[in-house]
Amino acid sequence: MVDRSKKALKRFLARLFDYYLFTIVVSVAIASLGLGQYLENQPDIIVFLKISVFIIFFEFACLSAYGTTPGKFTMGIYVLDRKKQHMDIVNNLLRTSIAVLVFGVSLNLHFIAFLVVMAICALFYIYGFSMFWDKFSSSVVYYKKWDFVNYIFSGFLLISTIILLIYIISNKLEEGERLLLPDSEKAAVEKTLKDGELLSPFSGGQGIGK
Repeated sequence: MVDRSKKALKRFLARLFDYYLFTIVVSVAIASLGLGQYLENQPDIIVFLKISVFIIFFEFACLSAYGTTPGKFTMGIYVLDRKKQHMDIVNNLLRTSIAVLVFGVSLNLHFIAFLVVMAICALFYIYGFSMFWDKFSSSVVYYKKWDFVNYIFSGFLLISTIILLIYIISNKLEEGERLLLPDSEKAAVEKTLKDGELLSPFSGGQGIGK
């Protein structure tokens, strides 16, 4: 049980690291290419599918070339076949597509939903169940012994996630409080927030996220 708990934690943190890395890369790409307005005009399901295809390609390419992803590498995890060789194209694509869509659907809902789905998968793994994308693709997950760097990365990921959750929850509470305000006060608060966005050095004069 203890051994499986450690492995589940490693897989949880590896997926979390890949999520953070992917978010940074995609955000920079969208900003650099000026695609923000284009994506805002697309239906959510279309945006989700486009991003999912990119994630699948990213993970598929990493596993094909190195047998790991940046997140898995930092946690000492490698995904190979039963002969400890890189998976063939079909099994690699099958495994990657299923895993990405499972976590992608939850991520499309909310970051907290993404964490909940990952936690549920980790619990299933702890109690002896195999992840079905591992089983369907006949892949085997290998674990290297952690060193000092792994522990540093793990601590950083956990602290970053806690800070992000506190930020998300505090924002949701503030939104809830604003909804309870009288209409006159609500309009004043919204105007103040809008003015703050226009003055933000990150907004380019158009408001954050506009």
